[in-house]
Formats: sequence, structure tokens, C-alpha cells
Amino acid sequence: MTEVLKKVEEGIARQYEELAGYFGMDPTITRIYMAVFFAEQPIGLEELSERTGYSMSTICTKMPNIEKTFDIVRFKKPGSKKNYYRCENDCRSIIEKRSVILRKFVENMKRTLDEAEELLSSSKDKKARSHLEKIRILKDSYLKMDQIIEKHKGFFGGTI
Repeated sequence: MTEVLKKVEEGIARQYEELAGYFGMDPTITRIYMAVFFAEQPIGLEELSERTGYSMSTICTKMPNIEKTFDIVRFKKPGSKKNYYRCENDCRSIIEKRSVILRKFVENMKRTLDEAEELLSSSKDKKARSHLEKIRILKDSYLKMDQIIEKHKGFFGGTI
């Protein structure tokens, strides 16, 4: 690989690592993603290990999260038992995946907050009342978030 290509790949990888850091993600994930992203053809686990310098165990452990997070597709070639990965190179796919996860999280959180509110609403305990106030504030935020998601779901063809 030429020095220019290395520099380009490294620069982009650093930006992804910085983004991952903002979200508390392991930078290993972004390095593996970048190896798939820049691969000329579908790439197997062994080649990913060689390109990144990470062990096969690390690669195998991280791949499920990478598939959920990025636009990575796992498949098997006809007649092979090995997993291969390719990048769809589609930001929309990434946003759709994240939106589905966010939607599920918001729905689960609203349900949990409803249950907590119900459990605490009849309590006279000072600490329980304080928790109830905080839960109601949080619940209001999640209701607003749900409205925003609902309002914008058409942006992705109704997939979220």
C-alpha cells in the first residue's frame, strides 16, 4: 500500500475513532469497520485479523456490534462455511439501523417509566416523591423524543 493510501485510511480511521469516543464506543470497533470499508472485496475474519493486528477472538467478539452499528453485511460464499463481510457504503443504512435501535430503546424506556410512575404514585415517602418528580421529567423527554421520531420516520421510507 502506498504511503498516500495509508495516510488517507489512517486519517479517516482517526475521525471514526473520535466519533466512537463521543459515544463511549471501543475504538477497536472503528478500526475493524475501516478494514472492511476499505477492503477491495468481501473480507474474512482471518484477513481482518491480519489487516488490523487484532486477534481472531477480538474480531469475532466485536463483529456483532459492528454489524449492528455500521452498514456491514455478513454472508457465506457458496460452498464455504466461512463468514465474509462487506460494507454497503450506505450512510442511510447506518442511520436506519441506529433509528430502529433508538426507537426500541425509547419504547422500552417509556414502558419502564410508566411502570415506575405507577409504582411510586401512591407513595407518601419523601424520597419516592422526589424520584417520581424526576421520573415524570424524564418521561416527558422520552415522549417528546418519541414524537420527533414519529414525525420524521417518513424520511427513511417509514422503516423506523
